[in-house]
Amino acid sequence: MMAKSGSKKNSCEKQVTMALNSPQLGEIPIRGVSSVRRFDEPNRSVIVFTSRLVISETGLLFREEGWMIMSSISSGSGCSSSPPSTLLQIYYRVFGEMSAAARAVMPEKSARLHEFVLNALFQRMRVHHLEVQNTLVQELDALQTGGMLSSPVLTKCPV
Repeated sequence: MMAKSGSKKNSCEKQVTMALNSPQLGEIPIRGVSSVRRFDEPNRSVIVFTSRLVISETGLLFREEGWMIMSSISSGSGCSSSPPSTLLQIYYRVFGEMSAAARAVMPEKSARLHEFVLNALFQRMRVHHLEVQNTLVQELDALQTGGMLSSPVLTKCPV
């Protein structure tokens, strides 16, 4: 994946190009724009994102949107020896739009392409969410043994 980016404090925007490979459909070139913004509050961090992706010359458009909230929570027991806890909430939605021209010209191929790309984007995000969760667990282990936060996932804008 190649990207050109522009960013402001706590936000990033990237022009993205990538290729998905399908045994039946071949290489599928995709281009688009992704934007991410991070909001930090005293007891939580919120990361929101959106992407708009296009498959050239097909009339197919895909949109991704989502958010991730990391909140500090207390056990409510009043015991100061309780370890700190973090609640991770994730929302992700991907959907595609097909122009009338795409449906009319090659309805079967457009439908297969649409389904393949939706599944590929969903799987890519699923892997990313698992990486974030694994990173959080590793960071927690490091903090419990006296280490420091070191992951870019937790310390800077994650695009």
